[in-house]
Amino acid sequence: ILTSATRLSEFPEWLRLDKPTTIDCLGGATETRHRLQVVEVESPARDKIDMLIELMRSLDNGRVIIFVNHRESVERVYNHLRKAGLPAGLYHGGLEQIDREKAIDLLNNGTTPILVSTDLGSRGLDIEAVRAVVHYHLPVSEEAWTHRNGRTARVDATGTVYVITSEADSIPNFVRFDRSYTPTGHNDNPIHSDVATLHFNSGKREKVSRGDILGYLVNQAGIEASQIGKIVVKDHSALAAIPRQHAGTILSTLKGIKLKGKSVRISLLK
Repeated sequence: ILTSATRLSEFPEWLRLDKPTTIDCLGGATETRHRLQVVEVESPARDKIDMLIELMRSLDNGRVIIFVNHRESVERVYNHLRKAGLPAGLYHGGLEQIDREKAIDLLNNGTTPILVSTDLGSRGLDIEAVRAVVHYHLPVSEEAWTHRNGRTARVDATGTVYVITSEADSIPNFVRFDRSYTPTGHNDNPIHSDVATLHFNSGKREKVSRGDILGYLVNQAGIEASQIGKIVVKDHSALAAIPRQHAGTILSTLKGIKLKGKSVRISLLK
């Protein structure tokens, strides 16, 4: 069974399909469009970075993915957001696989609820409850537009797509706005992070489980189990979400304390 989020005009020859049967499950696209608001945000300057920062400061708290067209632009936008004090992460094909996976984990656990990404982040990723998608750069194709927007308003949720435009942009005919919006730069519940992440240099191959890390944090750091967020265990590492305000104290408390009788190196990801 082959699946696609967009309709294929023809099947690639290398599939070598013999009398394929197509089941169209995309009939709900219209319904999805009703749950999706497409909003134009006009930038007075060709360089949209100041308007992007104003927009991020204006949105309600929640996960946001910002799409740009080039790796270099990802790095530039990410650096500007971090300098502005916004909890951003980055994702593009030039990163090592381990760093890409870490970026998605930190987005999902709330450490960096803003993700700046190329179109690589528009499909094939398990990202939970994205409140908004931002097109910092206009997509190069209708397919890219569809996949980017598909990161939000999933299943039965609603979502908002913000498109930042300037006088330098030529709006493609597949981009249709429902309304316009001028950011105020203020919100009573802005995008923020109450979470930091502990990185452990031990994982499944070292016989470490989520339960082991949960018990370690509760018993050795004195944290309530309810204060601990997502714990992700990989082959040779693990991540645990903890309260940001206590992160420094927790890290100091755990220094030198063994996990399952073995020394473990723990670092803090913000």
